Amino acid sequence: QISLFPAAQFYRGALEDAPHLMQAPPQAWHELRCLAPYVFFDIKDGVATEANSTWSNELEAQLALCIIRVLLSAYAKHITAADIGVITPYNGQVRH
Repeated sequence: QISLFPAAQFYRGALEDAPHLMQAPPQAWHELRCLAPYVFFDIKDGVATEANSTWSNELEAQLALCIIRVLLSAYAKHITAADIGVITPYNGQVRH
């Protein structure tokens, strides 16, 4: 499920999941829409700023951190920080 959008939008359908991922059951937190496998958030009040030839958005970074903290707190028995990935188009935001 998580690969459907990027496969269609960026890889012309060529992106495939590993076989074991096709068998993976949904996780408990997937019941919450905001913690679904693939989510886009529209941060209308966020402002992207440029520094050192890259961009960052403070509000977007804060939201990502808040979601991760909720996830780790509510599902500590099922997930660790090492299990979570955040994708951003800004290198500067990764360092933020």
